Amino acid sequence: MKGRARVLVVKKSVRNISLICVVVCAGCSGVVGASGDAGPSADAAPSVIDAAPQLDAAPSVIDAAPTPGPDAAPDRDAAPPDAPARDAAPLDLDAAIVDPPARPAGPIDALLAPLPASTWVVLPDTLMQRVCPGYVDGQPGNHYLCDAVMTAWSGGAFDEARDRLLVYGGGHADSFYNQVFAFDLGTMRWMVLSAPTRDATPETTQPWLNEPFYEPCGYYPNGDYPIDEAWRRPEYRDFIQPALCTGPDILPRLDRQQPRSTHTYGNLAYVPGFDALCTTGSIGMWRSGQSATAVTACFDLSRRVWHQAANVTRPGYGMSAVDSQGHVWLLHDAGLHEFSPETNTWTARGDGLGTLYASVAIEPGSDTLYVLTPGTSTLVARDLRNAASTFQPRAAPPAGLTRQNPGFAWVPHLSRFYAWAGGRTLYVYDPARDTWTTESGGGDDPGDPANNGTYGRFRASANRRVLVVASSTERSVAVYKLP
Repeated sequence: MKGRARVLVVKKSVRNISLICVVVCAGCSGVVGASGDAGPSADAAPSVIDAAPQLDAAPSVIDAAPTPGPDAAPDRDAAPPDAPARDAAPLDLDAAIVDPPARPAGPIDALLAPLPASTWVVLPDTLMQRVCPGYVDGQPGNHYLCDAVMTAWSGGAFDEARDRLLVYGGGHADSFYNQVFAFDLGTMRWMVLSAPTRDATPETTQPWLNEPFYEPCGYYPNGDYPIDEAWRRPEYRDFIQPALCTGPDILPRLDRQQPRSTHTYGNLAYVPGFDALCTTGSIGMWRSGQSATAVTACFDLSRRVWHQAANVTRPGYGMSAVDSQGHVWLLHDAGLHEFSPETNTWTARGDGLGTLYASVAIEPGSDTLYVLTPGTSTLVARDLRNAASTFQPRAAPPAGLTRQNPGFAWVPHLSRFYAWAGGRTLYVYDPARDTWTTESGGGDDPGDPANNGTYGRFRASANRRVLVVASSTERSVAVYKLP
């Protein structure tokens, strides 16, 4: 383990194991540890948080957009961004990538049709490593950098409009990769939706991209610039004073199409109102892992550009879920907060829970938030529609749900929550009866989850009535055909 200050948790090395709107906090401050090291992260992100003030909310433009897939079409009617990033060229509308919401029939449907209910199937030839940067002729290069996008305390969300599992993560000294990866359930193929980090090869970055000074701003810099000592945070000299991130000396230096890689934990959500993957603050950022930012970067899934919205009140080791109105609820030790896409605002909604590796999901009919905490084997719930409500205990989870951050998802057609901690066994919670049951699935064995937690990479497809899970870039995706 590295010799740096730790307060909340000490983590083990992950080397040997198997958007979208941006939210920023202008007044947050806190303690951070010493700057980073040369190897994979061995301990948690900081116990206290740096925050950067909000940048403009207008989307900007990717310098080098991904190659359009067969499902993409030019968007000639789309309006260009109101305020492109200073380092980006104007949007070429004839070349703009558009992913319209659609869930057409695909190969997955033919595969699922003959399977009986309650059956697992490992989808053939679905290794994410094959779309990792540097994968050439079957050789993934330094594949740890890409595998850490999942395994280094990072998570995912589910694009319900397109039936896609979205994966975004990395951070600390584990991985600088900041691309949005997507598994299209219908076609059973992985895609890379966003541009790679500028001026980096698949295996190495430029020294100025490793400079921790800019971490509290939430973005990679767009070039190598001298740093004025007056800009440094007095008590923690490795980092910028967050309030300066939007100033004239710093803002032009930030590439706002390149959010900084981070351990995403449960801080990811698909926001239907934005049609975007949103982070809700960032922690454990590349490269020191000892700072954080309240910037929440939102990746527009239709136009494939990043943009920024309101700031989280305070970033942290969070867990997020989306209610029936499309509002994002963020829970961590600093409180429970609600984000409204309509007004682009965060509102404090009461006390939080000091649970680092918990899993959350919402029952949409009643808009009740459930929090499953494996370390203490507890399940608690709170009515989100009642401002005076508090978290109340529910039936204790089964003994099998003791792994760090198990998968936890709401299944609409069954009105049940499903939880997964590895193997074929599933744990089913009925909120109406406050009871747990065990479901032993047949078929393939999906294997063990990532040691550090699943963090939203276990999701339900309401369209196809399956559960989908991705645990490693070196293992194929597995789905479970629901009853």
